Amino acid sequence: MKSRLPYPASSKRGALMGVALLMMLCSGLFLASWVTIISTRAIQVSWLESAVQRRISLENSRLLSWQTAMNQGFDPETDLAAKSALLLGGNGGGIDTAGGWKDLGLYSVLGTDRVTPYNQTGLRPGGSYFLPLKFLRPSMPTGVALDPFTAHLLLKSHCPVLNGDLVVVYRKPDKYPDNEILDVHRTTAPYRVEGRVVVRHPPSLFARGSGAVTLPMQSKAVYIQSYDAAGSYPIRGTGLENEKLIPSNLSAVPSSSGPDSSTDGRLFDGYLNVINNEANPENSLMAMPLEKYDLLSVYDETKVISGCRLAEFYDTPDVPPPDYANGGYPVPFRTLYINVAGLKKHLFIDSRLGSIVNQIVIEGQNTVDQYEKAGQQSPVIVTFLQGTSQPLRNIAFKNENNRPLILGIQKFSSLNTNSLKFDKTEMIFTWTGDPLTGRELRWRMTLINEGQNIRLRLHDNSAYDITWIGGVMTNWTFIRDRNTGPRAERLTFKSDKAVPTKAETSPTYESLLPRDAWLETFFLPDPPPKDL
Repeated sequence: MKSRLPYPASSKRGALMGVALLMMLCSGLFLASWVTIISTRAIQVSWLESAVQRRISLENSRLLSWQTAMNQGFDPETDLAAKSALLLGGNGGGIDTAGGWKDLGLYSVLGTDRVTPYNQTGLRPGGSYFLPLKFLRPSMPTGVALDPFTAHLLLKSHCPVLNGDLVVVYRKPDKYPDNEILDVHRTTAPYRVEGRVVVRHPPSLFARGSGAVTLPMQSKAVYIQSYDAAGSYPIRGTGLENEKLIPSNLSAVPSSSGPDSSTDGRLFDGYLNVINNEANPENSLMAMPLEKYDLLSVYDETKVISGCRLAEFYDTPDVPPPDYANGGYPVPFRTLYINVAGLKKHLFIDSRLGSIVNQIVIEGQNTVDQYEKAGQQSPVIVTFLQGTSQPLRNIAFKNENNRPLILGIQKFSSLNTNSLKFDKTEMIFTWTGDPLTGRELRWRMTLINEGQNIRLRLHDNSAYDITWIGGVMTNWTFIRDRNTGPRAERLTFKSDKAVPTKAETSPTYESLLPRDAWLETFFLPDPPPKDL
């Protein structure tokens, strides 16, 4: 057998040195790559730090623009100087008010000729009045980076009734006792709402120990327009087929009808004060030039008011209130007749200093021709300010009405005087007369109720149904009398757009109705220049 001779020692050492050199080369390449990667990563982190800071500054600017508009835009007396740079410290961001604003007039904007594609579906679908504003990037200190941007601010407003919210329940006033529930659901017979029912303040429908609330009015949808949509105050509705209706609990953009008082803004708390609000006359029914309305403050048969007449009864009146036989009414019994089509001006009835009349009869139209002509008339406002002396207990609606009517009722004893106790005196709405066609008594009207307990007593003839074309904004009890039968179709609310009239003359219905306002923002960073 032959044996292989071993390699010389010098050959082994050469191979080992070659391997060592190869390992050193690989280690050097790895170390160089690692150093390069670390250096590149350090540069990337430095750039990311700058990018994050710029993004934070941009987000801070976006939130600052929204907060500034929410704090300043809904108060008609707030001014914001032009080009006032609102800066956050360091690299925090900031905004420039561009042209600024002074006396915005948010609730008196009349232009709707500009169409915006925003928010055409959702809680507030359809068109709206809007006031466009914007913020820009301010001039920043040297070395502070803030990308250019434009914050578009659309201050929108519209009457909720005209946007499909046919029954809107606002927050009960502070004078309402804590243990009293704002009753729109406990003692009422059902009625149909061919639109939405909106609850602005769920706690107003609850008292200590009360359970879940089921709204008995049948409606297409129920919205809980509150920060606590479905939390501590469970509310559910009733559908048009009498099925259970789960309310929408989607987050809603805060809305406001303006400052509640001159001392306490409370813009977004769900209060209703739009009839005689001196703190926000732009959104108040009584903020009219004197030549545009007639004022009735004392009983005066000699005073001539177009469309009105006064009458005294020593026996039973022509249209007796439903509880007239029970007594309690004075003699002579005074009635104010208001012919809706005959009113030349808006009518304000002020009974705060004493009783003027014991009953109001609002007369509609007697013939189909008159009804059609009334639909072409300009809208009219009738406002009644309720006092404490012999309060008005009955408003009767006679025949049918097609003229757009805004009826505002405010009871001062419950709203504005701390010394007066809670007053449960009811005002009863009644309907009388015969339908012009079919079995429907149609009344085109929007009711704004502040502080008055209202009970609806439908027509004595159970075969007659009431079609209320318009809606209700209320912060007090509003119920249909249970004695008028269980059939919900006896009272149906329909939107003004669902039963249109012929073209009306100026001013439009929309411009006279009080509005809720809200803010929509669109924050758009400016694109880089094309040459970059």
